Amino acid sequence: SLNAGMGVFRQTLPMNMLAYSPQAVELEPMRATHLVLGIDHVSHSGTQWSLEVYAKEYASLPISRDAPKNLLTDLFLDRSLESDGTIIGYWLPSGILAAGTAYSRGIEFMHQKHWSSKFFTLVTASYFRSRFTDLYGVDRDRVFDSRYIFNFVAKYRPGSFWELSGALIVRGGGPYTPFDWYGSRQAQRCVLDESNYLTGRYPGYSCLNLRISRAHFLNNRNVFVYLDILNVLNHDNVAGYEWDYRNIVSDPRHQLAVLPVLGIMYRF
Repeated sequence: SLNAGMGVFRQTLPMNMLAYSPQAVELEPMRATHLVLGIDHVSHSGTQWSLEVYAKEYASLPISRDAPKNLLTDLFLDRSLESDGTIIGYWLPSGILAAGTAYSRGIEFMHQKHWSSKFFTLVTASYFRSRFTDLYGVDRDRVFDSRYIFNFVAKYRPGSFWELSGALIVRGGGPYTPFDWYGSRQAQRCVLDESNYLTGRYPGYSCLNLRISRAHFLNNRNVFVYLDILNVLNHDNVAGYEWDYRNIVSDPRHQLAVLPVLGIMYRF
């Protein structure tokens, strides 16, 4: 089957922006126009796949005359700003205008298959670009422009009560603003290189998670006891970079290492 869709959406600004910036309350809502075209296929063998392309255009996004390189909706997500002491979500520049524009374009693929009554797999992959235009007229990558995402999920049920599953996630690294080395050494604090705003790239992200679960029945309700092992391969995924004041270098801040989680879930 073929499918196509178009939508025009309006959305109010984030609540923390409205709370800490009285001038933001007076701005018009953000606008997004979505165009989607896709194809789906389902076979009698239990296989389903889909391919979809999309284009999204954004307008009336908040942007500031005092910080013309910053798209303010992304400002709260920019982890590199945490390094210079900025309290993300509680600070906004003045002179806010509803003049920001941006776009997202990409292609997504999905394949799922029931190999048997006991074994199931799901594969999703996407490639995309997400950029905005600042008040200087320069096109820049948005902070969540990781460009590609790949997911693989597999589930196996050896019996009526046991389930084994795993999930592999691979994602590109998003942009960040690198440090100004000379300025940081001179100021004895971290200073971001505004001339290379959002031109750095974090390393790619990858993570393998495993789960084993056992179902029980209690008073005609389902109770699941499970063990998750997160980041089984113990990859050192980078969450951001911190400025080392003593050694005058930047150190990577890593996400969680391998982590076992034991849990119980009761379904009402």
